[in-house]
Amino acid sequence: MKFLRPILIGLLLMLPSSVTSAESLLPEYEIKAAFIYNFGKFIEWPEMVSGPSAPEYFHICILGKDPFGEKMNEIEGKTIKGLTVKVSRASSIEEILDSPGCRVLFISDSEINRLADILGKIKKYPILTVADLENAMDLGVMINLRTLGDRIRFEINLKAASNAGIKINSKMLKLAVKITE
Repeated sequence: MKFLRPILIGLLLMLPSSVTSAESLLPEYEIKAAFIYNFGKFIEWPEMVSGPSAPEYFHICILGKDPFGEKMNEIEGKTIKGLTVKVSRASSIEEILDSPGCRVLFISDSEINRLADILGKIKKYPILTVADLENAMDLGVMINLRTLGDRIRFEINLKAASNAGIKINSKMLKLAVKITE
């Protein structure tokens, strides 16, 4: 059954939002970890991040209290766009900025009081920001994971992504429940 989970999660991410509750069989943060992993496949970063001088790994960062437990560790070592995934955890945005190469930043709910400051400090960097916080889109998070009924869905802030030089594939845009421009 364990080897079927990645296949099930991948299929769930590609199906329309009207799909049955098969995803409710998996714990919430296992599904969210799969979403974050798959987001990397549908994002295009600027040349400075994806070009020849880019790090040799695909870096996913978690800022604040880690809600994923071992689920993100299971993603580590897989590949995205030919790069091996590396997952790291940090307690401050300065730690993230001091270790260059972060492509995807999940901002934990433990950072809600500092969200505006965090986003202000990284707005010049091509880092895809992901959260699962109420009103995160209004503050400038690029992708916000939402629980709607018994399903996990996502919203996209195109303006925030564009301001960071990040392009989101149209296939991913079609799956979003809300797009802010």
